[in-house]
Order: sequence, then structure tokens, then C-alpha cells
Amino acid sequence: MVVALKRFIDSERAAAIVMLAKILDQQRDATQRWMQSVCAEWVPVRCPVWGRLFIARLRLTA
Repeated sequence: MVVALKRFIDSERAAAIVMLAKILDQQRDATQRWMQSVCAEWVPVRCPVWGRLFIARLRLTA
């Protein structure tokens, strides 16, 4: 009984960790898309040379 309960708790914990990882991945992807859109519009206007380098780096890391 105790072993079965421990396995159940471990499986629930693993499922929760997987779900949290998926949520964090979605949040990271959304943040990267937002950063790219903001930087694509704002950075080149304010800092043409540095902005192009920054956007190129964002595209490489995305």
C-alpha cells in the first residue's frame, strides 16, 4: 500500500513537472516573439547599427 502510494505521488509529481516545463516553454516562446516584434520596430529607429546586430542575434537565438 505504501509503495503504491509513493509511486502515485511520484508519478503525479513528474506529471506536474512536465506540465510546468511546457508552460514555461510557451511563456519563453511568447516572450521571444514579443521581444522580436518590439525590437524590430523600435531598435533600428533609435540605434540603426547596434539595432541590426541586436536583431540578428535575436533571430539566431530564437
